[in-house]
Amino acid sequence: MNRFFSIGWLLIMSSMIMGQINGFDLKQMADEEIVGSSRYVGLCGAMAAIGGDMSAVKDNPAALGVFRYSEIGMTVCSAMGKTTTVSVPGVDILLSLNRGKLSGVVAHNLMFSFQRRKHFGSDYSISAQGLETSQTDLMAAMADGYTVDQLANMDGIGFLAYAGFDSWLIDTIVGGNGRQWGTLEPGRVNAQLQISESGSVDDYQFNWGMNISHRVYIGAGAYIRSLSYTKETVYCEQFESSNSYRLRSGTFASGIGIGASAGVIWRPLSMIRLGLALQTPTMTAVNLQHTGDILADIEGKTYGNDNYRQTWQGSILMPWRAVAGAAWQIATHGLLSAEYDFAYRHQMGMQAQHMVKVGAEWAITQSCFLDAGYAAQWYGGYVGNESVNRLTENAQRLDTDQQAFSPKHYASAGFTYRNRWLTAGIAYQFSRRAITIWAHQYQNAPMGIANDINHKVVMTLGFRLGI
Repeated sequence: MNRFFSIGWLLIMSSMIMGQINGFDLKQMADEEIVGSSRYVGLCGAMAAIGGDMSAVKDNPAALGVFRYSEIGMTVCSAMGKTTTVSVPGVDILLSLNRGKLSGVVAHNLMFSFQRRKHFGSDYSISAQGLETSQTDLMAAMADGYTVDQLANMDGIGFLAYAGFDSWLIDTIVGGNGRQWGTLEPGRVNAQLQISESGSVDDYQFNWGMNISHRVYIGAGAYIRSLSYTKETVYCEQFESSNSYRLRSGTFASGIGIGASAGVIWRPLSMIRLGLALQTPTMTAVNLQHTGDILADIEGKTYGNDNYRQTWQGSILMPWRAVAGAAWQIATHGLLSAEYDFAYRHQMGMQAQHMVKVGAEWAITQSCFLDAGYAAQWYGGYVGNESVNRLTENAQRLDTDQQAFSPKHYASAGFTYRNRWLTAGIAYQFSRRAITIWAHQYQNAPMGIANDINHKVVMTLGFRLGI
């Protein structure tokens, strides 16, 4: 509970945190994924205009207005990719105050839910031979202009410059008046980079929805968002002389934020539904820590230091989000649905996020339904150099890798059984994207491309309370 009580003072606190976080970090933390109930996943999240599903409420709170009865539900997800995890991405409690009317205000619905928005789970390893530039070139450039005494005392010096100095990977240039630095060994290097991520973004939601004449559904809600993100990298270089070093770094972020959303679903015709929703930027209080250590093997001697550690507290603003959707109900046989999601925040060069979702549902019997869906997610261009991981001369972090993402594609299929008292479903989701990786900003060509491939199986069980 102390963590929740700390929201207020952390949100108004000013600190150096924005100097140690960039647009790439924000993109990772704010990115949206298709996570939710089995029906939501089976339709690839294309439910902003359909409603009637617990997970659809996180995209459009008006989806809550479609419910006619009180319900409770829980979802379990098994994700298999580079790592395998089992999690509970959703627990929902819904109270419907149905007035039994056919027109006017038909019902007020209230819901409390736990909804996972994103799961971090990746592990990439990539190697390259004969690279023309070394990370030590960046170390030397960051050290230029500083004296030995300044570097030795870490007098406002970036971690990477001090790491190169402390491990004898850089040295002063003759005639440079002790302020110009060069690499220990120029030439081609062999390199290996490993990146792993873990954590999640979770919402604790409080929503209200209203049904007006079974034609217009409106909803609004507020949420408390919990962030936990860990990124760990190990980068190794070996020079032509067999001198080598290993640099490890870690980024650890935890935070809690608040936000709100509102939406509407309109049925202009009995077979057509249109949905629209807006979500405010999420004010998030963040605890951030960068750590690292370096170990160099130079001419048979070992040099290094493991004291690189810095922490900050402050606040950041996650993007606002807009959602628009349309659905066509095919009598009692099924439905087709489409949705467009857009998230944007013009700060520190953060990329805009676009996602298009389409889904279809077909009734096998009165109680059994098949779902299928496809979605594509892509990003706008970065704005300026601050958005990627370009280290400034006083950056208190050691991770220098840069990543560019190709569009992410989702495909899914699911089965749902519904009767008067019970909802049970299972869905499978496949997702894939390519990630182009550079070890540091001095590399003109990337080290290589890693494929981010994931498989998910989602199961949902819900009970109608009949209130």
